[in-house]
Amino acid sequence: MRSCLNVPRRVSVSAATEYVIRERCARLIDHQEALRLIEEGAFEFEHKEVRLCSWLGIPLFDRDVVGGMLAVQNYLPLVRYSQRDQELLIFVSRHIDTALSRRRDAEALHVANLELEARVQARTRELDDANTRLLYENSHDALTGLPNCSHLMQSLRGAWQDYQTRGNELSVMFIDLDRFKVVNDSLGHYFGDMLLVQAAARLRDCLRSTDLLARLGGDEFAVLSPNAPVHDAVAIAKRILAAFDLPFHIEEHVVFSSCSIGIVSADSQFHTEPTDLLRDADTTMYRVKNAGRDSFVVFNQELRREVSDQVEREGALRNTMKRDDELLPYFPANRRCAER
Repeated sequence: MRSCLNVPRRVSVSAATEYVIRERCARLIDHQEALRLIEEGAFEFEHKEVRLCSWLGIPLFDRDVVGGMLAVQNYLPLVRYSQRDQELLIFVSRHIDTALSRRRDAEALHVANLELEARVQARTRELDDANTRLLYENSHDALTGLPNCSHLMQSLRGAWQDYQTRGNELSVMFIDLDRFKVVNDSLGHYFGDMLLVQAAARLRDCLRSTDLLARLGGDEFAVLSPNAPVHDAVAIAKRILAAFDLPFHIEEHVVFSSCSIGIVSADSQFHTEPTDLLRDADTTMYRVKNAGRDSFVVFNQELRREVSDQVEREGALRNTMKRDDELLPYFPANRRCAER
């Protein structure tokens, strides 16, 4: 018997490998087995020969799919692979299968973690953007984009704290559009809204960079001017009145609207909390409207006294009305004259 096989090259290299992968099982090929497989057509026959004495191949599995091959081959006549060698190589292949599977799972887990981290980051950015939009919407007027009353109060509390602790001057203005209701009722709500938008833009142009303009609702606006003495607030009010002398062009309509402005400067004699400034600015603004509109008034001690007296009179009248025993009988003047 010949010591080695005279078989085709593909038996020793690719043909045997493809055969084991196709069969999905370990194969130990010697001289007789190689001849049988050649005769059966399991290997493609080539005339270029190599001396192959023994060949052992073990498929490597990726789950149920053959993902590779573990093969050994020998050209020495005195060396023959045995069934025990095959069992050992199968044992080794199982460890390789496990190691490859673990590596594949680890890589898949790493990729999944990266994808999860990317999704979490994207979701976090979406939530941050949504929170930012929500905070903005909660603190700004939807129509004009100006800060709303809540935003104004928050800023006013901070400015009031600076006034109390550092002595920084502080002024507040209440502004009301004089002819807004006429425009809104005659032309419609759309033109009224457009007037508010244009008025807000015109008011902004009259303020300092440090001033805060807020829309309180309807046609009422407020201006918070930190570090502003009363003469600075008066200068702002004059600019606003001059700006509102010009007409508003809303599509094909030309609309005029003046302003009534109430100004108050923080004074510890009259004001004990920030809402006192809003109260007095509002009172002063209505004094302007009652006096003819299209002007401004600065809150002063005389106006404060008038307001206090009015509040006292109203309180006294209400208390008197609750005490029926102190009310005097009322007789019309003409009845009393007739009785005489």
